[in-house]
Amino acid sequence: MSGSRREAVPDPNAHSVRLRRLHESVLSGARPPDGALRGLISASWRRSMAAGVDPEASAAPPAFERDDVEDVRSHHPVGTLLPLVAGTLLEAASASAHILMVTDEQGRVLWRDGDRRVMGVADEVGLADGFHWGEGAIGTNGMGTALATRGPVHVFSAEHLVRALHPWSCSAAPITDPDSGEVIGCVDISGTMR
Repeated sequence: MSGSRREAVPDPNAHSVRLRRLHESVLSGARPPDGALRGLISASWRRSMAAGVDPEASAAPPAFERDDVEDVRSHHPVGTLLPLVAGTLLEAASASAHILMVTDEQGRVLWRDGDRRVMGVADEVGLADGFHWGEGAIGTNGMGTALATRGPVHVFSAEHLVRALHPWSCSAAPITDPDSGEVIGCVDISGTMR
């Protein structure tokens, strides 16, 4: 790695296998070798485990009833940004077999769209409207970690604390109010390894 640029992983499948072995080792109580895990991910795992996140969870928990999503979305400041986000990112997300999501400041998904097949798979783990993706709810993930760190992140495969999320790769960035500097939500693009 040179400067702040990160080198590309030459073989994502081999990297995923290495991360899964490291994940198993850490969850069994071993201390990872220095540099084996990115500092961002290591810190997120610690926060997530301190919050009581179960690495064996099968899906993110619901944040509110599906019938309430539209009302919550329409009263939240990010609701007015959805046409802009969809207009600039949705076509690229769909064309590359990914989904696009927008959350509130707590990591509750207010809106999701994208590739239909991927959305079907995403439903199985709660990557859908009305589910909670804050670190304290479902552990290390793109949305929750971006909100916790107030910066853009990419979480790949077994960097997710929860095993059910290991097939996923997520890139997210917080949405900040330009006047107050307050984080009001998060935008995320997620897809499976395939």
